[in-house]
Amino acid sequence: MNINFPSPLQTILLPKELAIGSLMVKRDDLLHSEISGNKARKLLDIIKLPEAELPERIVTMGGNRSNYLHALAYLCCKRNIPLKAIIRGHEPTEYHKTLSDLVRWRCEIEFVDKLKFRDLRDNSNAMKDLLSQDNVLWLPEGGSTLSAINALASGVHEIGAVVENEPDYIFVPVGTGATFLGIVKGVIDLKWQTKVVGVVAIKDASYLRNWIDDWANTLVIDWESHGQLEHSFAEAGFGKINPSLLERQLKYEHLLSCLLEPVYTTKTMDALMAFAERGLLKNSDVVVWHTGGLQGRVN
Repeated sequence: MNINFPSPLQTILLPKELAIGSLMVKRDDLLHSEISGNKARKLLDIIKLPEAELPERIVTMGGNRSNYLHALAYLCCKRNIPLKAIIRGHEPTEYHKTLSDLVRWRCEIEFVDKLKFRDLRDNSNAMKDLLSQDNVLWLPEGGSTLSAINALASGVHEIGAVVENEPDYIFVPVGTGATFLGIVKGVIDLKWQTKVVGVVAIKDASYLRNWIDDWANTLVIDWESHGQLEHSFAEAGFGKINPSLLERQLKYEHLLSCLLEPVYTTKTMDALMAFAERGLLKNSDVVVWHTGGLQGRVN
């Protein structure tokens, strides 16, 4: 399976009225048509795994618009690995493209309420029945593993290989926090002074800080020296789409000359524009990280 590493770093021609020194887009959406964006990096271990070492089954969990579930379902279909996805919330009466693709790729879906989902996520004993079979691989929500964090750090090294000066800011969407923390780790690896702005797509996601703290302790890094989480751009919550959001998506697509989606990347651009309007990006070199997930795009 061919993944197009490294992803391009696209320079954006900015209008004069936009108070940003320079803007580039890390085009991880171009890594693969289905396993796009940060998912191609998170799932690299399974992509590269020899046939004889594949698990007999994979179990994972996520939201019903999870780009990670979408990419993993495609990968499991192509590699003939049975996949079970535990999805937060009630089953919708009509499936959008992300869920329809999961069904098409033969993913077994179980919808659970938010309380049970939280219990499965936070309580290892609650997962025992699901994982009682031999050779079942458990992947946590969003594919948030140590190898995924390290794989995301490699994307920062790709930027370092093609720029003369380190960026002042990197803006990136945040779901589970693995991509954000991986980018922070990459910045620390390169001894850059770059500030990584993680734009949280989920409403009331204060739990993220504990998760990031735990992983940062494992990695022995001070994430807050180079990263900050922005919680004020989640609007109505994860996957909640309204006409205003779609209008802004189209505006940003015109600026960047690439497609976006409303769940993650459009909200990340909202944060970038808010920083620019407050004069925080004047004379700054800025990178926005495109995490793919364009199957979730709404026109």
